[in-house]
Amino acid sequence: MPTMLYAAYGSNLSHAQMAARCPAARVVGGVMVPGWRLGFRTWAVIEEAPEAMVPIGIWAVTEDCVTALDVFEGVPDSYRRAPLPLPDGREALVYLECAGRHGPPTRAYADIIRVGYGDFGFDPAPLEAALAACRFAA
Repeated sequence: MPTMLYAAYGSNLSHAQMAARCPAARVVGGVMVPGWRLGFRTWAVIEEAPEAMVPIGIWAVTEDCVTALDVFEGVPDSYRRAPLPLPDGREALVYLECAGRHGPPTRAYADIIRVGYGDFGFDPAPLEAALAACRFAA
């Protein structure tokens, strides 16, 4: 079955969550992608920021996985698919927000992302900074 790369930065960093949503998905590894930063507008977003770097979990996914992710992400109303250039020259599918929501995430959602940061071995500092910037009440 053909696969493509998917770039996760929010709750889909959680290995358990991805196993439930996309059983065929396989971890490729984690990478820091320059030129982007993590933010929150109720849900996780990444935004272009030349001086920043964002932790990204890379998954190998099938077309069936992408179909399931499209439904979960609310394509095309909440998020849209886009290519994300990776530091090694490859490209991964990423979901970028198009809904323009406001407000901090729920504690449960933030905790799932914290688990995902641990699953990929990421330093939690960028996540905690993004949460603080959106006035998340820890």
